[in-house]
Amino acid sequence: NSLSGSIPRCLTNLTFESNYAKSVTGSKYDLFPPGISQFSLYSSYFESIRLPNVKEKVEFPTKGWSYSYDGNILIFMSGIDFSCNQLTGKIPSKMGNLSELHSLNVSHNNLTGSIPTTFSNLRHIGSLDLSYTNLNGSIPSELTELNTLVVCSVAHNNLTGKTPDFKAQFATFNEISYEGNPHLWTSIT
Repeated sequence: NSLSGSIPRCLTNLTFESNYAKSVTGSKYDLFPPGISQFSLYSSYFESIRLPNVKEKVEFPTKGWSYSYDGNILIFMSGIDFSCNQLTGKIPSKMGNLSELHSLNVSHNNLTGSIPTTFSNLRHIGSLDLSYTNLNGSIPSELTELNTLVVCSVAHNNLTGKTPDFKAQFATFNEISYEGNPHLWTSIT
């Protein structure tokens, strides 16, 4: 894409319905400012569905796999991928209100500030990629409450302090998830 500027605050107004009746309120034309006409969406419920009458196709890597989606199925997805852009500023704390989100990727941007503690409200998140973004501060211990988290990367930032306790899902992450943060220490062996 080559998006620049801060993450749109209106993104925090997205609402997702849970289970199989997922839908996004609003249209892509009134959710984002000019210049953002597409965003990537994901849900594992629909990984094999293809609708032939729509030309739009989105690849969405998550949980170590890359799935391709096309057609109207995109309105049922619940993930956001703003990776590999030139976004700046802080991650809006209200993004933690997107509690039905399954995947969030803002990697490879020029973001600043800390990881919002409100991310502990992302109770269905399976993949969280905050790598290569210049984030600073500590990793919120509240993130250990994310029991559905399978993939998490905060690598190559300016994070400091100790990694969260290795319990629940955080016990499954290895040093690659944290590398490139010279002032972050961990007890992973």
